[in-house]
Amino acid sequence: MNKLIAQCVLASVMTAAGAFAHAETGPSADALLQSTESVLKQIDDGHFDDVWRDSAAFVGNTYTEQRFGDDTRRSRAPLGAVAKRGWSDITLIQFSNAKDVPDGLYANVDFTTTLQSGKTMFEKLSSRQESDGK
Repeated sequence: MNKLIAQCVLASVMTAAGAFAHAETGPSADALLQSTESVLKQIDDGHFDDVWRDSAAFVGNTYTEQRFGDDTRRSRAPLGAVAKRGWSDITLIQFSNAKDVPDGLYANVDFTTTLQSGKTMFEKLSSRQESDGK
């Protein structure tokens, strides 16, 4: 489960796909939710290559597209299909001089997910505000 959460975090950590619409006003909760739900849907549907391509540069510098897809597929496959998913929390965090985490403003979105098997799991997706404010 921890590996899955790490993969989910990695998958979106770094997909700032418009989640931070206006730098001066901070991120919109609706935009964050829309962005992270879109990434999770891509992962659910097996579109790992799209997630990797939309990720921040440091993800591409750390993982090849093939490795990212293989690792994410391997961690998701045993879980089965998602029955429902809902967000539970949004947290903004400013990182500065942290080991292995690029400086910047991050939004963590926590989800509670129920699988078709009836099991419940927790997912966390993180987005980083890019230098262009998005």
